[in-house]
Amino acid sequence: MTDDVAVSDEHLLALGRLAYHAAQLEFIVEVLLNELIDEDPAVGAAMTGGMSFAARHQRILALIPLRDEDELFSPLFRDHLAWAKQAMEERNRLLHSRWVHREDGSAVQVRGKTITSRVLWEVSVKDVADAARDMAKVFQALELDWAGFVVRTGRTTPVEGSPGFVYPPDRWSVEGEVRPAKSKSKTDQDRYVEGTITWDEYQQRNSP
Repeated sequence: MTDDVAVSDEHLLALGRLAYHAAQLEFIVEVLLNELIDEDPAVGAAMTGGMSFAARHQRILALIPLRDEDELFSPLFRDHLAWAKQAMEERNRLLHSRWVHREDGSAVQVRGKTITSRVLWEVSVKDVADAARDMAKVFQALELDWAGFVVRTGRTTPVEGSPGFVYPPDRWSVEGEVRPAKSKSKTDQDRYVEGTITWDEYQQRNSP
């Protein structure tokens, strides 16, 4: 247990994994919507930028009947979308809250039910780890749905993999300028403000 947080390192690791997989899921839902809008995903991206996960999810459900679901998507696509919604709701429940210590030393979340009342909810490491694992699985399922869609519509070429055939959609380039991590691009003023160097050190480094 660290001194500055109410939860264990194991909790923090599981919460980090949950946040990571949730970001992956948000991305794949965004991509699926953009693919449904137009064969050029950049067109969809221009139209849907700034939408929430829930809004994108709703738009996908509205567009499926217009895109011949039975032929272009797996029969489980709708089930996977329902699973994604459920997984994201669980993620919100686990991440959007305040953690505190109880008198017995255990960590709980404080969740507001009304303006004047609060509910304490005990969350185990297993609870968070299970949610992260579930999030990763639904992301993989939707990624396969995406792959199947772009292959059937001729937007990408199937690539032989192991086992069987794997269809990695090559639709979004990840090329670009790689910039240094924020921690490497900090100025001495940034370091002074955050307290990693003293005022004397700041003056010495910036003296003419």
